[in-house]
Amino acid sequence: MSDRSRLVARIDRYAPAGIAVMAALLSIAYFADAYGASSRIHNIILLTPLTGGVALLALVVVGRTLLERRAAEETPAETAPATGVSGVAVAAMMAALVLFVVAIPYAGFDVASIVFMAVCLLLQGERRWLVVLGWSCAYGLLITWLMTAGAGSLVPTTFI
Repeated sequence: MSDRSRLVARIDRYAPAGIAVMAALLSIAYFADAYGASSRIHNIILLTPLTGGVALLALVVVGRTLLERRAAEETPAETAPATGVSGVAVAAMMAALVLFVVAIPYAGFDVASIVFMAVCLLLQGERRWLVVLGWSCAYGLLITWLMTAGAGSLVPTTFI
């Protein structure tokens, strides 16, 4: 194995942990800045759980990366088949996000969220219509309710 391939393998192995640590640090810095600007509960009601969630996910990713590294060192190296996400799926998800943002003023945040979640589930391979409709309706209405009632945000809505 050449030095370049060892370096690439090392970067591939540690990149998720590095990105997770950077996300956690940026989230904590943003929270500290927002709290310093205004510590009223209305301003930080969504920011506190978000910061804790990002920090927790970062710990999970770092721990998992270290455990995978230890397991990789104990087992002989094997060449795994290349798997990945197709460019078409990524482009479709990006297009769905753009359409979601564009549709909010016209269809309302609740309807746009329901449709966006359904499209995302279908793009990820979910084919059970009851799951797609149930989850997207529950998610869309819950997140809209949290945005309007919980955060007091003035988003255009259709049902709520």
